[in-house]
Amino acid sequence: MTLAAVLNSVRATVRWHESTFQRVRAVVPVLVVHATATELLDAMSIDAPSSHRERQDLVLAVVMLHRTAPHPLWHALLLHTFRHLLWGLRKRDHGPIEDRDERVLLSFLQALGRVPLEGQPVFLAMRRATERILFRAVRAQTDGLEIVSLDSGELDCARMHEDPDPFTACLARELLSCLDAKSEGVDVANLLTGFETVGEQAERLASVRPADAPGVSLAALRKRRSRAVAALRAHLKERA
Repeated sequence: MTLAAVLNSVRATVRWHESTFQRVRAVVPVLVVHATATELLDAMSIDAPSSHRERQDLVLAVVMLHRTAPHPLWHALLLHTFRHLLWGLRKRDHGPIEDRDERVLLSFLQALGRVPLEGQPVFLAMRRATERILFRAVRAQTDGLEIVSLDSGELDCARMHEDPDPFTACLARELLSCLDAKSEGVDVANLLTGFETVGEQAERLASVRPADAPGVSLAALRKRRSRAVAALRAHLKERA
């Protein structure tokens, strides 16, 4: 089944398993306020009026239910919550096209079962874990090269670069050091290197700020990224 077909079937799947939701709802406090499974589905949507904290609590609860007793209901709810992530990863998947939908869905399911959720926003944790699993699978299917993590502490950038991966990783590390020196730090680096989208960064920052502190808007993050690019260009021009 294609990714589009799976995502289009989510709402029907959730309605079909209403009885399962009602049984679990009575024993999971964060679900009690939602009268039906469809209401929970809407509350977990990225465009829901609920706060970031409320959505995160719901997603965490459903992930734990999925890990404890896998069921099509939890699977469907989580697919709906992360549908934008899945579509985005599908566009970035340059592996064999005939396996693309299956590869994205399988990577997401594997991430659900293994990603550590303590100490980090669930949305960011799921994105990073799914990306890692997916692109390892793509690399294994295409050319068998090992993926080099940009934040690996084991890179030896002084050795001769006989293949492109270590060179690329070391170049990326140098770029990050320039960004840290010439911009507002690792948040901007995360945006420019693709570790986070602007929306995901806004969610993460909102989750760690005190409740009475002003939030950071998407427009402000985009301006911060633009300033960082300008500063980086100037920095590289100075070194040329």
